[in-house]
Amino acid sequence: MKYRCICALLAIAALIMNRIPVYANEEVRMTDRAGHELKMSEDGVAAVDGELFFKIRNDGNVYTKIVTDMRDTGYKQLDGDTFCVSENNADISIVRVDKSRHIYAPVSGLPSVIRKRRNLRRTPEVKLITKGDSKKVGEILYINGENPGIEIEPGTEPTYVRVKSGDEESLVRIFRREIFSLKKGCTEAEVWSENGDGRKEYAEIPFKKIIYDPDAPSVPKIRIDGDVVIEDSGRLAAKKSLTIEVKAEDECSGVEKYIFVTENGREYEADKLQIEAGSEKRITVYAVDRAGNKSEKAELNKRLIIDASGPEILADVTADENGEMSISARAHDDLLGVKAISVYLDDKKLSASKIPEIRCSTEIKNLEVGMHVLKIIALDEIDNKTVKEYVIDKEQTVMPELEVMGVESFSTVKTGVKLKTAAAAENRVSFEVFYKDKAGNEHRYVQRGRVFEASEEGSYIVKTTAEDKYENKTSIVKSFMIDKTSSELPDIKKLDKKYLRNIKIKTMDRFINPDFSACRTEMLLNNEVYDGHKIDRPGHYVLTLRSVDAAGNKSKASAEFIIRGRK
Repeated sequence: MKYRCICALLAIAALIMNRIPVYANEEVRMTDRAGHELKMSEDGVAAVDGELFFKIRNDGNVYTKIVTDMRDTGYKQLDGDTFCVSENNADISIVRVDKSRHIYAPVSGLPSVIRKRRNLRRTPEVKLITKGDSKKVGEILYINGENPGIEIEPGTEPTYVRVKSGDEESLVRIFRREIFSLKKGCTEAEVWSENGDGRKEYAEIPFKKIIYDPDAPSVPKIRIDGDVVIEDSGRLAAKKSLTIEVKAEDECSGVEKYIFVTENGREYEADKLQIEAGSEKRITVYAVDRAGNKSEKAELNKRLIIDASGPEILADVTADENGEMSISARAHDDLLGVKAISVYLDDKKLSASKIPEIRCSTEIKNLEVGMHVLKIIALDEIDNKTVKEYVIDKEQTVMPELEVMGVESFSTVKTGVKLKTAAAAENRVSFEVFYKDKAGNEHRYVQRGRVFEASEEGSYIVKTTAEDKYENKTSIVKSFMIDKTSSELPDIKKLDKKYLRNIKIKTMDRFINPDFSACRTEMLLNNEVYDGHKIDRPGHYVLTLRSVDAAGNKSKASAEFIIRGRK
């Protein structure tokens, strides 16, 4: 690739040195700044003031070189289809690569060097005369004012003017400075000088069309889009935002914009105006066409009020020790008047007024227990509502009733326990249980419901609670023991059928093991209470041990033995 580029540059230099002949003009077009096509002289000179534009059919193999007193660009590959030379004195070379032959040839229709020179002949000059405003939009010039025209100074060669205004078109030759008056509407003009060879030099005109509009637009018509609640001679009122749309007519240049004017004189441009909630306005608007003419102002002679909120309520609510509640309230609305104010207790009307103030009182000592709502309601003229609420909490002063049945407190039973409660149906009942089993392990839990059952042996403390909807509570504590096992008596059969010389039992504790609940024990000797004295009188004896615990569980053991005495 590098080798091919070097060969291409060498070939370009060789072609330039060998003066490649001129070819048919098929692929290149030269124009001035105004877009008029230019022709070269036989010696390759293009005479033009300002920029010289080239448009070339570029297949990607076109190279250009520009040489002036200040620069020499060297051959550069052309990007795109156009390029411009602005210097007055420049030598331009344009060549194309012929890929099929791997040589370079000049672009068809051009000599090896094009010499751009300043045009020494004077071209016609065009000047716009107007006392009004003018504005250029794209290639169209909009003007207003009185008696505008186009002043044309002829060139050194014969000068021609073509003017098209509406459906009329004229072509004239001028010999001196002349002014062409503009008619209302659209005008197109073209001015050039022409030598004997038919070569044309076009005057530079900064516009293609002139639209002369001496008339202002019509007065805008105002249209309101939205839901208007109140409309009378002096105001328009709505709850939601309103859109103000305006429409004016201008048959010549057309309406360009609408200017809204605020009450403080500030102006701003908008196609439509949105009036938001919480505002009050007077609308003034005028139209401006593209030529700068202003219409007369249109004014909506009504106040626009957008009020989406209800009145403000200031209230004072007090209650004395006798249970009487006093209400004093006042309503105020910044945009609209207050239509009505009323007071409700639990949706029951206490008082109402069509003026913005109200005073009333009511007894609250006889209200049912629970929550009550006092409402103060105010309406404005378009029924925007404001509600101010006060919550009255009538407390329950009577504690809930509770009865627990099933076992006496501090009792011991040998069967299961079933606690039943008697409480109001709307009250909540719960059991908080502390339970210690026979092994000494402790358990705590809470059970909800109205019945509690216990069947495991151990000691219980049960706190039963009834709670009403106002969180008032009543509690009853029951403590009891469940003991299903009889006392374990020692095995005294070792004395049974024995012959002894004597025996003495000091205490019964050595025979009886501890019971879970308290127990009562006794020791009998021959059915009489034995006090632990020494037995040495010969005879037949029956020793009986008996135990009864707190739950009524009984235990009994007996043994027979004989005291022989001494031999």
